[in-house]
Amino acid sequence: MKQQTLRHAPGHVESGWHKEVLPRAIRPERPHPLRTLVFLTSIIILSALIGVSSAYVLIEREEPLDSISVGAWKAYPTAGTPEADPYSVAIYTRGGYIPLASGEGLSLTARTDSS
Repeated sequence: MKQQTLRHAPGHVESGWHKEVLPRAIRPERPHPLRTLVFLTSIIILSALIGVSSAYVLIEREEPLDSISVGAWKAYPTAGTPEADPYSVAIYTRGGYIPLASGEGLSLTARTDSS
């Protein structure tokens, strides 16, 4: 009598009873490496464009984020302090403004008329 050898996966005694080839719908496929490279490159470029454009929009509006409003007047209490956010610092640097330090007072600005 010939002894039959069964192919078993390591650790699985009852394997070998299923089909070796999976149906196409659930077969794990590896995408082409060039397709993966193009996909990752496009994701990196898109995320860089979104990040740079959002920073540009925030800096171009020339109004810092941390403002206090009283009617038409606006004050920026953290301007000129170490607690100022990076966008406010970029706005002041780009515009050539030198904000008052916290010990010098508070600058009030009105961009529109209150009436």
